[in-house]
Amino acid sequence: MRPHRVPIDKASGWVLDMLSVSSEIILNKSEAVKTEVFAEFAHVHYRETFKNKFTGEIENYDTALVAAVYRALLKSDKATVRTILMQQNTKGFSSIKEFINFQILIDKVYEAKATERLVRLVSKNGAPLRILKRLMDESPEVISRLGERDVFLNSYQAQAEKEYQVISKKINRGILKSVAFLFITKVLIGLAVEIPYDYYIVGAIVWFPLAVNLLFPPLYMASLKFSMKLPSGPNTSELKKYVDDLFFETDGPRYNLVARTKSQDSTLLNFMYTAMFLFVFTFVTLRLATWGFSWVHIVIFFLFLSTASFLGFRLSRLISELEMVTTNQGSFAILRDFLYTPFILVGRWMSDKYSRVNIIALILDMAIELPLKTFLRLLRQWTQFLNDKKDNL
Repeated sequence: MRPHRVPIDKASGWVLDMLSVSSEIILNKSEAVKTEVFAEFAHVHYRETFKNKFTGEIENYDTALVAAVYRALLKSDKATVRTILMQQNTKGFSSIKEFINFQILIDKVYEAKATERLVRLVSKNGAPLRILKRLMDESPEVISRLGERDVFLNSYQAQAEKEYQVISKKINRGILKSVAFLFITKVLIGLAVEIPYDYYIVGAIVWFPLAVNLLFPPLYMASLKFSMKLPSGPNTSELKKYVDDLFFETDGPRYNLVARTKSQDSTLLNFMYTAMFLFVFTFVTLRLATWGFSWVHIVIFFLFLSTASFLGFRLSRLISELEMVTTNQGSFAILRDFLYTPFILVGRWMSDKYSRVNIIALILDMAIELPLKTFLRLLRQWTQFLNDKKDNL
């Protein structure tokens, strides 16, 4: 590709993406076929559902929708999307130039704002198909009995209720890891930054800011569990109705997905959004300053509160991925969102900016889960040993 002035790192990236994903497909052919069938079904479904909503509005709409389905429902990365789009290109390439142009098109579509919009829309309305995919994976025999309406719908309902429990366990585990991460990291920063700073500036440890910064973020993270409400009966009924309309002839109206319209007062809303951001940070900064927090303590407080808020937000997204019924927020929830949304945004920026945090999280994950699993395994072995001894008596 050098004659066409394609940087070698980009060209090798394109090729390695397709080689790695294609190798994975070959090694796990049956699973790859199931995923491809599901993705094609989802693509056709959303193309029909969104029909006429984006006519002429999104360039390369069909390609963008394929990328959105894989990203929103299957959590696929760019390498997978690239390989799938290459496989769907049945025309082939008459020259290396056409191949290069197609790779550039994939990069452009994958990163386009319009594609991000489709990803959010598919994700927001993806709960029924996510559960359908889990049903395909765990109970493929049910799919073969799709003609038996009651059997299929009952199995689908059972799968939905099972997914609620899976999500509940993931959230509990995620909160435990997050609390441990915040506490351990804060202890290290306290020893490395806050205590030396206090001794250098004040001549002694300033205990109140140190204690607040140590305890508040983990306690706040733990308290988020009480604000995360799992889906319940009404949500399951809507999911069941959706797939009933999707696969079977029903008397009622078919479920229609409607894309959100763009706000007509975007300038005013953006101003209000910025004002909210500044108000919250200014208010919290002034309040902390009156409590004797130095600028170092305040920065660390914002750092950890933003991290906790973003971690909690990511966990809450697990619930939203299974929701069809959105509950109305009360005044307390609206006030909470008003106060903590700026911290979520800062936390997201920090996560995107400093991806090396993933290394810390991985190490912490091993530090927490590995000893816990080892302890539980030893406990089971010890219990089995005692039972064997009892049997021998």
